[in-house]
Amino acid sequence: MDRLAAMDAFIRVVDSGSFSGAAKQLRMGQPAVSKAIVQLEERLSVRLLLRTARQLTPTEAGWNFYERTSISTVLTPIRVWRSPAVRRTCLT
Repeated sequence: MDRLAAMDAFIRVVDSGSFSGAAKQLRMGQPAVSKAIVQLEERLSVRLLLRTARQLTPTEAGWNFYERTSISTVLTPIRVWRSPAVRRTCLT
């Protein structure tokens, strides 16, 4: 899973409160979502989520990342659209 997709998965996990809820939204298996989050945590060298048998809670670093990531994923399509090459392709 690429970095942007992993960030989207993280946002959905936090929003839904579970890996299975995020997996349904993403139309993928729960183990794939869990693996993406683990890889994201390894890439960032920080724990984003505290996992227990019945609860999933973002860490302080997780909340900070969530706030930044939520804004980034909203702005990414706008940045792409503003790219002259993309606009030319879409408008022709």
